[in-house]
Amino acid sequence: GYGSVGCVHDIQSEQRRYYSDFYPKDIQKPMTVDVCWDFCRNSRGAQYFALQKGTECYCTPFFHDDEDNKGETCDDPCAGDGSSICGGENLQSVFAMYDVKN
Repeated sequence: GYGSVGCVHDIQSEQRRYYSDFYPKDIQKPMTVDVCWDFCRNSRGAQYFALQKGTECYCTPFFHDDEDNKGETCDDPCAGDGSSICGGENLQSVFAMYDVKN
């Protein structure tokens, strides 16, 4: 499963694995929180996934919030689900992934 960590300014970029790097544009699904989760949940080493600008998704083992954009909010609707938020122009909606196996 996954849970929201919040809206952050993630400056860690070396470890990111982008959805768009793995799927050509013509087969990409319109981005939603679940599309990103589905892509990242089997990504080795990833403990978090993040969405930004309404369309971008990446998986990462960690993130680093420098809090530079403290006054801003994540307000970009997801391209595939306008009722959900997928980050902002400079900020990311970050989610922690967890194993639900008993």
